[in-house]
Amino acid sequence: MLFDVHLYSGTVLISEKSNTKYQIGDKHAFLLYVRADLNAEYNQGNAEEIIFDLGFEEIEFSRAGKVSPEKAAVSHNKIYYDNAVKSGASFVLYSDPI
Repeated sequence: MLFDVHLYSGTVLISEKSNTKYQIGDKHAFLLYVRADLNAEYNQGNAEEIIFDLGFEEIEFSRAGKVSPEKAAVSHNKIYYDNAVKSGASFVLYSDPI
């Protein structure tokens, strides 16, 4: 079966539940790759649930888009795309606080 991969970007607040090495209360940028049915609408609610389940708070989205397999094939983020196709989602948290 073929899938689309939706890419969401934004910021999250580090909380005690997020289980990261970063300081609680800091805000960090993120990317979230989510496997979706072909031609599916963006589902920000689903994306927010995935991130919330990882323990992050104050989730703010700045963009949503689709990543084509062709663009993913030549991207340094291909591993995240492939993981989303395989596992349903892949979350990238940037190390520098905002």
